[in-house]
Amino acid sequence: MKIQQKISSLWIVVMFNIAFADIVSFIMPGALAALAALAAGAPGTPTITQPMLLGFALLLEVPIAMIFLSRWLSP
Repeated sequence: MKIQQKISSLWIVVMFNIAFADIVSFIMPGALAALAALAAGAPGTPTITQPMLLGFALLLEVPIAMIFLSRWLSP
């Protein structure tokens, strides 16, 4: 197996771990209620801003981009 395939496979594992961690975190008791309070802007909770959402989206795009780059770029 080429090094590009190995690196790509590792990034796939990272991507799935991020996705599953997000999904499993909703199973914790009170997690959805806390998320709803956060979205509603309840007192004492931080405010979610557009730049924060953009930052989180970019962080989630890193593994996807790295899969593509590790397969298409030369070593």
